[in-house]
Amino acid sequence: MNPLIIVVMAVAALAISTFFTYRFCRPDSVVYILDHPNERSLHVRPVPRGGGLAILIAMAVCGAAVALFYPARGLAGMGLGALIVAVVSFLDDRHSITPAGRFVAHVAASAVILYSGFFLHGLEIPGMSWDWPPIAGAVLSAVFIVWMINLYNFMDGMDGFAGGMAVFGFTVFAVLGWMAGHDAFFIISLIIAASSAGFLVFNFPPARIFMGDIGSSTLGLLVAAFSLWGARSGEIAPCPLTLTLVYFFSQL
Repeated sequence: MNPLIIVVMAVAALAISTFFTYRFCRPDSVVYILDHPNERSLHVRPVPRGGGLAILIAMAVCGAAVALFYPARGLAGMGLGALIVAVVSFLDDRHSITPAGRFVAHVAASAVILYSGFFLHGLEIPGMSWDWPPIAGAVLSAVFIVWMINLYNFMDGMDGFAGGMAVFGFTVFAVLGWMAGHDAFFIISLIIAASSAGFLVFNFPPARIFMGDIGSSTLGLLVAAFSLWGARSGEIAPCPLTLTLVYFFSQL
């Protein structure tokens, strides 16, 4: 892979995300939505929660450019699944969609991911290989995707946490993709990490902005989808996801 392309895409994703996050912090922004403190909140003053849109804009722009040079099977489906979750989450941020409505959207997005070929066919750990029937693999993968969407969403109200985990997790994915020679996996993971870093500039304690559902839910879907993508390729094990979740739970 051309090192110049890598640097340009990473810097562009960081710059685009930083610029739009800054814009969405401002009260005159068209997506300025305040997250008011409640009994579960860790912040004591209203904080805007549209930062996730800045991450998605940077990901979409740079990811589309990369896809022209490094096409990969199933990426269009992954993008569609992410779009479904992003749209429903944005509407939820603005108008509060019922839990049932969100669940239906999450299941639909997971179905698109599965249809694109991203699901587990079995489990392989050192010394053991366990093959599953296709239907079992599909059901378990769908549950995993929906669970990750909601788990990541739960972490958004903690200053620097969800953004920091996105930078850490997708950087690990990028390193694994690079080690495996999986160009598309590597560069897109790097773009997501850089996009999340741009948001994190304004999310460090005390946070000036949160992701909102549009960011946290979509990133949760992408964590699950990339784990399944790595497992499908046979070159990248989903172990980093397990390590990420262990870290998540250690902070609760």
